[in-house]
Amino acid sequence: MTTLAVLGRGLLPRWKAVCVIVACILAFLLMGVAMVQSMDTNIYASLPPALLAMAGIPAGASAPVMSYTQMLGFLGAIAVAGFAVAVGAQLVAGEEKDGTLPLLLSHPISRVGVGATKAAVLVLAVGVTSLGLWGASALASLPFDLTLGDAHLGELCLALGANALVYGGIAFAVGGTTGSRGLALGAGSAVLGLGWLFAGLLPQWSEGRDLAQFIPWYWYSKPTVLLNGIDGGYLALMLGVAAVLLAVGVVGLVVRDLRRAATRTRPARHATTRWTGSAAGRGPSRYRLLVSRHTGLLLVLGVVMFAVMGLLMGPLYEQMAPQLEMASKSLPPELMQVWGATDMASPAGFYWGETMSLMAPAAVILTGAAVASRLGSDERSGRLGVLLSTPTTRTRMLATAMAAQATLVALVAGLTGLGIWGGVKLGGLDLATENVAGATAHLLALGLFIGSAALLAAAALGTPAAATWTATGVGLVGYVINTTMPMNPDLADWARISPFHWYGAANPLENGANWGNVAILLVGSAVLLAASFLLFTRRDLRV
Repeated sequence: MTTLAVLGRGLLPRWKAVCVIVACILAFLLMGVAMVQSMDTNIYASLPPALLAMAGIPAGASAPVMSYTQMLGFLGAIAVAGFAVAVGAQLVAGEEKDGTLPLLLSHPISRVGVGATKAAVLVLAVGVTSLGLWGASALASLPFDLTLGDAHLGELCLALGANALVYGGIAFAVGGTTGSRGLALGAGSAVLGLGWLFAGLLPQWSEGRDLAQFIPWYWYSKPTVLLNGIDGGYLALMLGVAAVLLAVGVVGLVVRDLRRAATRTRPARHATTRWTGSAAGRGPSRYRLLVSRHTGLLLVLGVVMFAVMGLLMGPLYEQMAPQLEMASKSLPPELMQVWGATDMASPAGFYWGETMSLMAPAAVILTGAAVASRLGSDERSGRLGVLLSTPTTRTRMLATAMAAQATLVALVAGLTGLGIWGGVKLGGLDLATENVAGATAHLLALGLFIGSAALLAAAALGTPAAATWTATGVGLVGYVINTTMPMNPDLADWARISPFHWYGAANPLENGANWGNVAILLVGSAVLLAASFLLFTRRDLRV
């Protein structure tokens, strides 16, 4: 097998994902521009240049261009970085787990060649996606006849691509050196999420301002590329770090294969026996096996959400309270309303803005999607067919997957709530325990709803990609709808179609749980799960 064939084999399965990302960001840009244009933008005419820049409006540009900052500069960067993490984790560790990497290495191609080609797949996939976003960002301005002014769209797409390569490189390096797809996904996702958080938080804290310079997301966000253009130093830094990480992944693949070549086939030889034994009543239960297969992901997310996003935030807020209050007062109330920003000067607003608005939902969505994706992986690999040949039923198999998913989502949500409660106690903050518990219930309900949607996709289509993209789509589209629709009072009611509305509209961290909203999400989860049983038990398995 030639290097070109390996390169094509790595790129072709990912063209759908690239198209989905570009199409979604284009739709988000059109939605964001339309929302801003439908509002009264006279407020921006009176703002000084400094506040216009803070709002994300380049010099000489129309006010609706501010939506590019959120939809392309933030959501686009998050989407491409998440895609890079998923690809980086799959290229070596994922294919090794599926058994396709050993088959590839049996061909007359060196391990170094395979590793270098896999790294090239990651670079090309991210590059094509960034190029597509550049075209989408230019296309989005045409229907509205926007004046882009000094907006640096091409340079922004270049910067977000370089930023994504850093996180994809982390996943590639971890996967190449350990062979664990779960650990690679967890490491890449954790660095991405925490980097986004602290790149915005540390510069507001005088004691931590210098530490922000070591965060990859800061290298991307600090230059404000849309307004100011690319910063050559930060771009070189991102590309250099990405190159080093990719090299580490290639070297790790070569060394680890040599060291473990004699024992590589043992897990593959006994995996099916272990699973069929559990289905037939021998050995550990399938439920325990499903939970244990996600221990690495649970460990990473648990530590991040409990220790960092929970415990650490309380003392951090106590230290930063004066700066946060000053920052909140410096923004006009109209801009706060337009951006949907929270009052970071209060403990509830701080914890909601930094932990519960994005990071916590991402953690429970990732957990639920991982279990649903495993169901699709088992079917694709043929393991599910072997399991169903034992004295077990499809109903039982699906119910076990649902129970494992609910357990893991509940653990992540519970650790998040426990961490917030501990952070409140450590920081001596004025935030009621019952409100923390209520917000945790909302988080659990959101995770179960989107996890159920992912499980429905896996049950209906039988592929891991269906589960992953369903969870990503419902989460991302729901977040955007809940963020943009309230910007226009005439369209605010449409936010109710988003699960994020029922999750956060009642401000549970400030006001306590709204059990009606929680019930809506739980009932929706039950409906999705019922549909999963109906579809899974009546269709043929994929072969």
